[in-house]
Amino acid sequence: MTEHVNVKQLNLIALSFSHHTVDDANRSCLAFSSDEKTKFEATLLSTGHARECFVLSTCNRTEIYCAVDVPVDHIVINRLQTFTADYLSFPQAKIKEMCNVYSAGILTRHLMRVACGLDSALLGEDQIQGQIREAYAQAKSAGHVGKQLETLFQAVQKCASDVRSQTCLSGTPWSVPALAVQLSMERTRAIQSTRDRVLRVLVIGASGHTGHIVIRNLISRYAGQIRIAATCRSHCASLSQLRRSCTELELVDYRERYKYANEADLIFSATRSPHLTLREDLCRAACTSDHPRVFVDLAMPFDLDDGLSKIPGSELIRLEQVKAAAAANNELRAAGAAHAEDIIERLADEYEKRRLMRLGHEDIENMLAQTGRLSDFYKPADLMRYLIYNVRDQVSSEELDVFLRCMERGFGHKALGVRRDRNSRQGHISIVGFGPGSHSQMTHQAYNALSKADYIVGYKTYIELLRPLLPGYNFVSSGMRQETERCRQALELAAQGNAVALVSSGDSGIYGMSGILLQLMHKLSYEHKITWEVVPGVTAAGAAAALLGAPLMHDFAVISLSDLLTPLDLIADRIEAAARADFVICLYNPASMKRRDHLSMAVSLISKYRDENVPAGIVTHAGRPGQNKTLTTLKKLDQEEVNMFSVVLIGNSQTYIENDVMITPRGYKIEGD
Repeated sequence: MTEHVNVKQLNLIALSFSHHTVDDANRSCLAFSSDEKTKFEATLLSTGHARECFVLSTCNRTEIYCAVDVPVDHIVINRLQTFTADYLSFPQAKIKEMCNVYSAGILTRHLMRVACGLDSALLGEDQIQGQIREAYAQAKSAGHVGKQLETLFQAVQKCASDVRSQTCLSGTPWSVPALAVQLSMERTRAIQSTRDRVLRVLVIGASGHTGHIVIRNLISRYAGQIRIAATCRSHCASLSQLRRSCTELELVDYRERYKYANEADLIFSATRSPHLTLREDLCRAACTSDHPRVFVDLAMPFDLDDGLSKIPGSELIRLEQVKAAAAANNELRAAGAAHAEDIIERLADEYEKRRLMRLGHEDIENMLAQTGRLSDFYKPADLMRYLIYNVRDQVSSEELDVFLRCMERGFGHKALGVRRDRNSRQGHISIVGFGPGSHSQMTHQAYNALSKADYIVGYKTYIELLRPLLPGYNFVSSGMRQETERCRQALELAAQGNAVALVSSGDSGIYGMSGILLQLMHKLSYEHKITWEVVPGVTAAGAAAALLGAPLMHDFAVISLSDLLTPLDLIADRIEAAARADFVICLYNPASMKRRDHLSMAVSLISKYRDENVPAGIVTHAGRPGQNKTLTTLKKLDQEEVNMFSVVLIGNSQTYIENDVMITPRGYKIEGD
């Protein structure tokens, strides 16, 4: 365990060797295996050069995060660089040349950008957050991190979670393995067109995170076109479960990899093996079947022998080529990245302010105690006047403006006047639907209810959407699946004489908070203690329909595919009934990270009653940054990318698309028809 040192004494520093400054060959030399990371951290801490540390090592970067008990200067930087070079037996001059150094607030912003995928070769790739979590957990388990790096890690994880939920970077969940699958499958289309059987794929290292993503992408995007042989040296529960649900996947022994390479058209390798998984000489001897092959190496250090590309008809794809393909994908994510940068800037600043307050906590307490003693000799107004004029002399005009506005808010009616008579008034709850998320789609009634509230209570993602509109308000946020607890909090606050706004996105009475709050209010006998109102909002269905054109002009049914609160069999019955009755169907919550198959089920049920070419539309992040829409057909619907922020609309038998507009006619007579 690390020696205990006062957090106030610790400063943060990071050494970064990434794809920005280091080529593949040198990054391979700087890469750490899982065991090597732990040994490096322990050795570094034993030298006294750092009090806390953890190492992040991926295919794109090796980064060393440290908390040190001296100010970060060139001596500290040189000491850490020298230690790293000596430990890895790597030229010290090259270490200094390839190393980026981050400290204090810049370090916080850098790690947040890394966790959000903004510093990756593939903009917004979603694998890196899990890799940071794994690296931190391993270092924590070994006793190599303490309070300083723990608070940093928590702030970074919150930032990555907010970016994933609030931007379109998660609306199109690409990763390096997913892009490698797309690129390699494009290279093998010519092979497939000349064969009389499905494409054969071998995945080496399937039990690893990268290999697992490769297999999931192959199955979800190319089901029916491929058969997959996957090697795994150890039992992998998730892979075994996937095998039971997919007849196209076969789990094979790693020792038989050359046999399956002979049969394969496409070979992926993604292991942490210290040696090559496929050698040229052994592959030439084993591959007696004369057909073209594409080899894809997703490991760092390399898994595949360079000589494989010399085998007749073979091609070798490495990470550099995948990065080139990433450029086009990056353009699509640029808008989401800009929003993510804003989130990072805000959260990094909040973290730095909290850190400074922790560092200055003792001084602040001493100052407050001194103020209490001085109050016997000076009037409070004189002490406040001295504080204000002293601040004026120390800060810029912009900083003074912020300070004065904070003082005004702190001593305004919300802090003093309202609270003075709170116990004598009856509390009130407004159950507010604030629309899809865009402030322009919030009703005046909703804004008025929020602006009059003493407390705004809601799911954390919704609260973050409202903060920029209502700075300085009292927000109470909680996570997913805590709806009942949120309602209890809102009722308790209202019973204390507060005006409370309980918020839902869209309309609060449509999959929102109205129902559960009113149920609890009566069950817990709050109805005589408080007053209440339901404030309607623009629904997700309405916002999505407006972007697509006019798909909901006739009778329609709204059905959620989430089975958290509704049995899947009942959801299926409702979908089939709506399809049989020729309703336009609007699907909420079509997919999530753990629930990828429900949309396919819905499409299958609807296809029993509807032509496969009936129009369908997908809108993701309606009314929020990263908003996008897709027009497609029922047949192609389950091949499109959807997530929990998507709304899917499926037309009825009369719906059509004209000039990229989805229209469901109601039956009005139009001249010329």
